[in-house]
Amino acid sequence: MFKKKHSFNPFILRLLASAVITVVAGGSLFLLFITAINEKYVFSDKVIKTNEPLLWGPAFGQQHATYKLARSIYVKPEIIVLGSSRVTQFRDYLAPGTLKIYNASLAASSFGDAYRYVTSLVPIHRPRLILLGIDPWWFDPAFDEKRPSPLSQKFNTRSLISNTINAMLDIKVLRTLIVEKNNRDADSLGGRKPVGYNAFSKSRGFRPDGSYQYGSILLANPSKTNIMGMGYNANFRYYVNETKMFRGRMKHVGMVSRQQVALLKKIINFTRSNNIKIILFFPPMASALFQTIQDLPKQRNYFDNLRKTVERAAEETGTEFYDYHNLGALGIYDRHTLDALHVDEIATLALLNAMVKKSTVLSQFYGDDDKKRLATLLSDNGKWVGPHRVTR
Repeated sequence: MFKKKHSFNPFILRLLASAVITVVAGGSLFLLFITAINEKYVFSDKVIKTNEPLLWGPAFGQQHATYKLARSIYVKPEIIVLGSSRVTQFRDYLAPGTLKIYNASLAASSFGDAYRYVTSLVPIHRPRLILLGIDPWWFDPAFDEKRPSPLSQKFNTRSLISNTINAMLDIKVLRTLIVEKNNRDADSLGGRKPVGYNAFSKSRGFRPDGSYQYGSILLANPSKTNIMGMGYNANFRYYVNETKMFRGRMKHVGMVSRQQVALLKKIINFTRSNNIKIILFFPPMASALFQTIQDLPKQRNYFDNLRKTVERAAEETGTEFYDYHNLGALGIYDRHTLDALHVDEIATLALLNAMVKKSTVLSQFYGDDDKKRLATLLSDNGKWVGPHRVTR
């Protein structure tokens, strides 16, 4: 018997061939595009586990917590600054002696995030000291969760791919690539090699020490901060109005979440049990915004309650706590802000200088020469490289 020969439908063959060509062409286009926007290697070990002076600023692979955890493990700093975007201006030159300081800002935008970070870091690396910057909205019951899940040490590549595909249809991104001049070798502010779309197109991203470089603001280019009236030149009207209208980050003025207070104590106890010292502090805000809060009874009462709550938690656990909400109390003018809620490098230097003078914990790290150096950096403004920076 002869076997019957199977013949393929020519239409099916053409369809399969077209599909293969489409997939190959689409994949090639994607690789070309992700290379053009400088996001091909944002999750690569060669930009994470390196001492090369890079500026890490993805626009479509913004997985800050995972990045900061990976960098913390690689750098192995003795001192870590942990918190939200409000503590981004702590720089490595603020470290005492030969110790290393790493800024893990944006690894924590809530107590849950902070707990995930420290419990994920400590089994691999134990810093000697953590400075935890606490935001007012972290006590909002909206942050309550049953159990903080572990922080993944793996980047979400699918998210990067999805965001990049969407960017391929974004006219603003395409215009940046085609029309605008972009420096892929060295960013215009610090001379670091850009990694990521924001880094090469806007000089925006994390420096090797974890601090954040706000390109548009430092270059005095038009930015969202100016357009929306968030900054000093607009009298911080955006955040002042948010506060008056009880909106956005300033919307909650009710009861302080007991769960969040318990989580704060859990963080303190975890660090203590691992022989890690911890200091709590409220990062500064513009004095104009702080005064607005004082003028509104509900806001004022809520902030007073926050201070008393953290003070109690600190006393119960034998932990140092500093309230620097009012920038003016540090002797710093409101012009040293990036917007009403985010202070610049000068204000951050003033904060640490003030803290070092009072802290018994920091006195174990900062000697007299270190304290003199901080005071000199703050007073010698003729050597600052710009209105918001001490150094590049």
